[in-house]
Formats: sequence, structure tokens, C-alpha cells
Amino acid sequence: MDDRYLYALSEVSALRRQAIPMDELLPKIVKAARTATGAKYAAMGVLTTNVHEVDENETRDHIVQFIYDGIDDETASNIGPHPVGRGILGKTIFEEQLVITNDLPAHPDSIPLPEGHPPMSNFLGAPLEVDGRVFGNLYLAEKPEGFSTDDAKVLEVLCSQAGAAIQTSVLAERLRGVLLSDERSRIARDMHDGVMQNLFSLGMSLDLMSQTIEVSSPELANDLQRLVDQVDETIQSIRSTIYQLRDSETSDQRTSLQHAAVTLAREFEYTTGVRPSIAISSQVSNEVPDHLVHDVVYLIKEALHNIRKHAKAKSVSIRATSGEHGIEITVNDNGCGFDQTQPTVGHGLETMAERANLIGGQLRITSKIGSGTSVFLTIPSQTTKEQL
Repeated sequence: MDDRYLYALSEVSALRRQAIPMDELLPKIVKAARTATGAKYAAMGVLTTNVHEVDENETRDHIVQFIYDGIDDETASNIGPHPVGRGILGKTIFEEQLVITNDLPAHPDSIPLPEGHPPMSNFLGAPLEVDGRVFGNLYLAEKPEGFSTDDAKVLEVLCSQAGAAIQTSVLAERLRGVLLSDERSRIARDMHDGVMQNLFSLGMSLDLMSQTIEVSSPELANDLQRLVDQVDETIQSIRSTIYQLRDSETSDQRTSLQHAAVTLAREFEYTTGVRPSIAISSQVSNEVPDHLVHDVVYLIKEALHNIRKHAKAKSVSIRATSGEHGIEITVNDNGCGFDQTQPTVGHGLETMAERANLIGGQLRITSKIGSGTSVFLTIPSQTTKEQL
């Protein structure tokens, strides 16, 4: 092994000890793989949970997240949506073993590259396991002198180290979530049981005093009533803060909508066994105004909560696209659906619509019994905000 192999492997090993967040970890692993082998391009495809329950020839997304290195943003934009997992990528996915070829166009599983994609003459891919399950695959392409068996061995070792680093990151995120949740719950409980109760008592006392002296001292009674109103406003403000503490587990400390959606999808998978497909590019994610991220994440979380509680879905997707009217976030499921002509109970759809309106957005829902449900949220983007 030469210096670049040792450097890349030590980098990934160090990442395992650091337990850094997933959205920072995965790009570092991809870059380390490219450095180790000298390939021009590298990528990681994170897989959907039930990938082996479907026909490998289906044109559905087997890859829910695609991280690349070596391709600039302009080229990536020209290529279009990330791969869904067909061709030689599909061979790596479904056979769950290393694939190597130094004549990619002639490989029997090769399919034509999309328009705008840089040429690739050779390929090396290997599965990446986390906790005994294939989490995704590492892909390398376009090494000037071609890939060797040594490159294959290095990639397998790197995948092993990367899997351990990812598992450490997942466990660390779970722990952070539990600690943050516990701390928020404690603060919310203290506010509710302490401050709120005291304010309620104060408000009732002032109100009683106001009623008692209303006849003998109307002006003082009015002053006391104004104080009662101020206490009520303070109670409402504190109640709002408590709600924010309780529903902000997945949005605080998030750097982007993309990161938050991946975290929500991972949490959904932990509780249902179904990993949602995610199609939110960093470019679209960056167009979401910072002050709207929290509310958008809340709405996605509520949509996923409804799916988990009511839909019995086997497939879920979270997507975001950008257009002239803003950004549209869509949450789809293939569950049991519901009759939109009938009143809904327990779905919280009216509350979701109200929250969407408060941030200048629109919420639209389509559903049909037996055909699943789609939740469409349209919000202003950074661009549309500037145009207003």
C-alpha cells in the first residue's frame, strides 16, 4: 500500500472515533475512497430498506441518497436527478458483492450514461455494511491506469471502516436525540408545573380582586383586569414556547432541510422498518429560507407521523423541487389512503394547513382509499422572497 491508501484508511478510522453527524461523515468517506484509489470520481449510494422486495428492473428509486466527489455542481446539475440503481450500479446493489471492470461500456450490465454525464471507462463498486445490513455502496470510476485487485482490497477494507464509522455516528445521533429530548422535556415540565401554575394562580387572584372591588373602585378594577390580560398573554407565550420545545427535536441544530429530512427518514425507519426515499438536492435545500426550515421540518414530521399511525405503507418518499412559484415539498405513501369526502379524525390536517399558511405557504393533500396519500407543501424560496 502506498501513502494515499494509508492516509485514506487512517482518515476513515479517525472519523469513527469522532462520531461526527451523518451529513458531514458520508462526504468525507466518499472523498477518502477517491483519494485512496486515485479514481477521478467517487460516490456513495444509500439504499432503501426494502430494496430486495422489488424487481431489480423496476424504474423506482433503489437509491435514496447519492453523495458524490469529483464532479462540480454545474456538471451535476446538467446530469439531472441522481441514479435510481440500475445498470452496473444495480448489479452491485442486488448481488451485494464487489464489481470491477476496466471496460465499462462493454460490461453486460452497463447502460448508457445520461446526457451531460462525463465519460467513464472503468468502474469499481463495493457494498458498505452497517450493523450486519447493507447500508449502501461505494462507487469509483475513471482511474487513468484502471482498477487493480489491490484497489479492490483497499476499497473493501475502507468499506469495513466506513461501516463502523457510520454505525458510531448513528448511535451518537440517537444518544444526542435522547439527551436533547430529555432536557427539553425537563425544561418544558418545569415551565408547565412551576411558572405556568404560578401565573395561573396570579391571574385568578387578580381576577377575583377585580371582581371584588369593581363597584367600589371601577378604575382600579380596570387596571387589575388589564393585568389579568397581560398574565393571559404571558401564559399563551409560555405555552407556545413549551410546544416548540416538544416538537423541535428534529429541527434544532440542523444545518439544512436535506439533513433534517434524512434524520426524519432514519427515525421513521427505526420505528416502522420502512426507509423513506429522499430526493432533496443540496441546491434546493439551500433555497429554503432559514426562518422557514423549522416549520417545514415540523410539517414533514407530522406527515410521517400520520403515515406511521394510519397508512400501513410499505413505500414512502420525501421530495423537494424548485420552480418559479417557490419550493414544493412532497411526502407520498402507498398506504391505505382515506376518503377525502369524509371528516378525518386524528390526522391533524387542519392544524398542518394552518401552520403552512402562517409561513406564507400552501398545503394540499390528495388521497384515495387503497391508493395512498400525497401531501404537497409549497413555500417561498430564497429567490421568490427576493422578488417580492
